[in-house]
Amino acid sequence: MVKGRDVFIFHGADRLLTSVFTENGRFCATGGEGRLATLWDTSCGEAIMKMPPHLSPVTQLAFNNTNTLLASGDSDGLVKIWDLKEARLMRNLEGHRLGITCLAFYPSEETVVCASGSKDGRLRLWDIKRKGFFRTFGRKGGAVILSCAFSPDGRLISVADEESIKLYDVNSEGAPLANLSCQNPGNLQFHKREMIMLYSTFSGGVIPGNSSLNIFDLETKETTSSVISPSRIESISFHPTKPVCFVLTEDGLKVVGLEPNRIYDSVSAPFRRVHSAFASESELLVICDDAKAPGKLLQFDIMKLCLEQPDTPQTAGSSRGVFEQSRPGTMESMYNVDSPFSEDATGAKIEIKDMQKFAALFDKNMNVKTAGETYVVQPKQGDINNLPQVSKRNG
Repeated sequence: MVKGRDVFIFHGADRLLTSVFTENGRFCATGGEGRLATLWDTSCGEAIMKMPPHLSPVTQLAFNNTNTLLASGDSDGLVKIWDLKEARLMRNLEGHRLGITCLAFYPSEETVVCASGSKDGRLRLWDIKRKGFFRTFGRKGGAVILSCAFSPDGRLISVADEESIKLYDVNSEGAPLANLSCQNPGNLQFHKREMIMLYSTFSGGVIPGNSSLNIFDLETKETTSSVISPSRIESISFHPTKPVCFVLTEDGLKVVGLEPNRIYDSVSAPFRRVHSAFASESELLVICDDAKAPGKLLQFDIMKLCLEQPDTPQTAGSSRGVFEQSRPGTMESMYNVDSPFSEDATGAKIEIKDMQKFAALFDKNMNVKTAGETYVVQPKQGDINNLPQVSKRNG
């Protein structure tokens, strides 16, 4: 029987409210009632970086796709953008009157745009370099925004509120391209290749109900659904290569096929509120609440799970359409790397807990001074998986 293994416990007295993984799962960030955003090494639980505190609890976090920026939102409606390379606060984004409920970066290295949703009923798109929002979806006093996600090609953004899921063209403030009425939607996820969007719905309230996993085909505009659990779906994660996803509920883990949409395997593993999950070829990492600590990170060996429909040969591929790699007509032409920086960038410095692992995020020369010492990071080719050599000199 597959069981989750405790990798480490998040120590402290402050309850976790949110977490997010980097794209390869090697690092994660957490936030909560302690008003801090902290970056961790997921292999051992060591803290790498700690951001200066917000004035209220941190409710949402998001990395950009190069791990150079971290967005943190709080219960007062403020969004902070942290420049991790420079180890400083880059922007304070003030445009919401109530708490932040979701954050997402535009999926491009050239376009520095962030989406923020709030309890005030609005989702805003921010040009980070100009420090201003340029597009708003929803309305003040409307249904609370619950979740948001950009499509991989950057053309679409999906927005879930308490009453529906709406799919918008990112370049237009016009009517939504699709409007899906549903109960308690959440966990919006676009597939990285196939033109499908996953989301969860929950029919319960005070009276127990059912959670469903829904697959929306962006080409046919058709939705297929399957009842997954009598308890609420906490998280959805795609397998990186196989046509399955991992669904975490209050009563366990389920492997669900995308074509056909049905449960292939399940693990009884009750969770105390899941904050985020990450799936690789071999493991599923889960950050959730813990009875004796603010939170913990669990690891599941997914190689021991059934990842295809039992007694059925795996097909050569899906019949669904795929996202284009090029992005003609998207925001990249208007909000690109050449946009001027706002001149009011703040200088609050990030506390670096582990210099060597901090250096592993980046691949260029940088000098970081701490406590009278200068750490010199030698450049090394590669991405976040390559660990540069760090030497220390007095001075």
